[in-house]
Amino acid sequence: MMPITAGKLSVPGLHIRPTGNIDGVQWGKLIVNLNNALNALADLPLRQQLAQRSWRKLFADQMSEGLAAIRAEGITPVSPTPIPAGWMPRLLRLPDMIFEAMLGRTMKIDPEARSSMLGGSAARPPHRDRLFAGRHHRNRRSAGLTRRCRAGSWN
Repeated sequence: MMPITAGKLSVPGLHIRPTGNIDGVQWGKLIVNLNNALNALADLPLRQQLAQRSWRKLFADQMSEGLAAIRAEGITPVSPTPIPAGWMPRLLRLPDMIFEAMLGRTMKIDPEARSSMLGGSAARPPHRDRLFAGRHHRNRRSAGLTRRCRAGSWN
């Protein structure tokens, strides 16, 4: 039944794949969404932010820790991109010139696109990334991954 539904939902340019790991799909997407907070702090369009290694390294650190935490819970993440989730932190840490040559042309991001966290309102219900951050923090503690950030470096 699942492949039939996926086939009916597919349209030209958007192929829907069935999965037996919906938890992995959801957590994989949330791992990528960790960049939303960084993008809000950077106050840059996503494309410009990802063109800068310093921002990518912070994102890579977040992804590495998030991946370790969810794997410690027995969850196998499914990447929402063509690149496997486990490869992303290493690729994000590449020097700008190599990153751009390898991935720059494949990143289909609107030049003006920004994080969904920008323009938020205090009256709005908690954002899913904040909800995820709470669960992520609990998973980090249970996996022994708790670190403190002091003066811009992880201790």
